[in-house]
Amino acid sequence: MITAGVIKRTVPVIFIFFVTKKLKDPYKDYNPRGYNDPSTLKGDDPMHSFIKLNYISMLYALVFLIPAELLLNAYRIQRLTQWSFGTVNTISLILSLAVLLAGSILLYKLTQKTWSGRKIKYWTALIWFPYFILFTQLFALLFPITNRGDMAGPGSGLILLGWLAAYPFYILLLNLFNP
Repeated sequence: MITAGVIKRTVPVIFIFFVTKKLKDPYKDYNPRGYNDPSTLKGDDPMHSFIKLNYISMLYALVFLIPAELLLNAYRIQRLTQWSFGTVNTISLILSLAVLLAGSILLYKLTQKTWSGRKIKYWTALIWFPYFILFTQLFALLFPITNRGDMAGPGSGLILLGWLAAYPFYILLLNLFNP
């Protein structure tokens, strides 16, 4: 049964509920730097750009790591699969070219989507290298050389040094032709 006391207690509660719902939060649209809502992962928020820069640099490092590890581990692959060395080299070359081509197309599209017309994309030519070192150390930790016959020859190191010198310029060219 509804009494006057019940109405006196519930009316203020209902009134406060509806009044506070209609009040606008004064800081809801406050955005001092003009960035979009950070929860949407869109806009020019510096932290999101930094995270995306590191993510794309990590992908550049992986695109370089796979052919490098195939080159350096040719003897191990030959020993484990019992294939001839010529077959291992042919398959490694085909896989390396496929990874480089697919990775280039993927990273070109990803860079175009992420940083169209912005100069932050050129930082990937430098930031990929620490990720490459990290992934190489992780690979060496997870798959140590237990057989001395699996060690790569000195010519492999020279080839890898040439690749290391050319790869940043390759990244710069990819980003230069990216609108």
